[in-house]
Parts: sequence; structure tokens; C-alpha cells
Amino acid sequence: MQMINVNKLDRELRLAGIPIDGVSDGEPTRIDFRPEATEVQRRRAQEILGAHVPEDDEDKRQRAYLEQGITPEAMIAALWERVVEGQVGATDALQAKRESVKQRIPKQGK
Repeated sequence: MQMINVNKLDRELRLAGIPIDGVSDGEPTRIDFRPEATEVQRRRAQEILGAHVPEDDEDKRQRAYLEQGITPEAMIAALWERVVEGQVGATDALQAKRESVKQRIPKQGK
């Protein structure tokens, strides 16, 4: 059974211009095509499915940020403390964690 990331696969298919209603992660993976999808588009969708990688570096980086406690809430609180209260400890700590993740999982093409 091929593991898929339903949201990512859906996005990949739509970006390729393939008219779909959605994707299901059942066994086998089901792509629900819109009626106007051509046979060429359907074959291309199968190629995209075959090459699908469920988790890319961006996904890994986002998961690593959350595992390090770098959440939107933590960032807002840290910014508040820095801007309003003049305390830099929380922003400096979050930035050090971010840099660590960025070094372990660099952005593609950088």
C-alpha cells in the first residue's frame, strides 16, 4: 500500500491542471475526476500518484518546528514580550530553535 498525503496529492494534481473533485486515501488510492478530465489527464494523474512523496522537506520542517514548541501562539507571546515588555529572552530562544531546525532541514534550493 502506497502511503499518500491526501492534501498534498490533491494540490499536486490541481497544480498540474487536472480537473478533479478530490482524492481518497483508501486502498487503492482513488482520484475522483471531473467529467471533463481527458484520458491524457487521467494518465498524467496516475504518473503524479506514482511519483508522490507524502512528506517533503517543508512538511518535515513544519513538524520539527512544532516538536520544538515553535507554535503561532508561542511566537505571538514572545513577540508581545519583546515589543511591549522589552524582554528578549523568549524571542531569542525561539530564534535559536528555528535556526537549529533550518540547519537540519534546509529549504530546497538553498
